[in-house]
Amino acid sequence: MTRQDLCRKILTIVRQRLSETLGCSVDDIPELSLGRATNLLFLLCGQNLSIGEYGGTMASAFTLVGDLLWKLPSEFEAEEKKSEEKVVAIN
Repeated sequence: MTRQDLCRKILTIVRQRLSETLGCSVDDIPELSLGRATNLLFLLCGQNLSIGEYGGTMASAFTLVGDLLWKLPSEFEAEEKKSEEKVVAIN
């Protein structure tokens, strides 16, 4: 599993929790980076047992996905396409 795939999976879960908290559809939530979506979830819910504590959660997310934490999914999808083009050019 790539870091991009992992980031997408975590972001999907965070977006679902945001939609439940806000009482709206997941589709109503705009495209957010994982870092911003997580920050918004903490702003709305505060620290509780279902989320954990802020510092540890953000540190764990950064450890897992690195700089993708603050990128929009569309940005790292564009980077994936560029890297695929490089592989094709090298072969």
